[in-house]
Amino acid sequence: MTPDIDDAVDVVHGHQQPVLFNAHQDERCFMSIHVYDTATSRPLAVVLRPGKTPSGQEVRCHLRRLMRRIRHHWPAMQLAIRGDP
Repeated sequence: MTPDIDDAVDVVHGHQQPVLFNAHQDERCFMSIHVYDTATSRPLAVVLRPGKTPSGQEVRCHLRRLMRRIRHHWPAMQLAIRGDP
């Protein structure tokens, strides 16, 4: 399995929590993280998070949690993670 990880901007209006201003997008938004199986295009996980760009450490934490859950259910499966640089 090759999980593909990417983020997406969800622009919001008003002052919902935990919306943050994203200078790159020039908008107040959520910045969700999406993980899909590249072979089937099926979603594996979606994390709704504040609008700031995620740090590498934050992404690594989400990936570790997802990989633990996948390995718990399918221990023999080989995994190779793919994402945008």
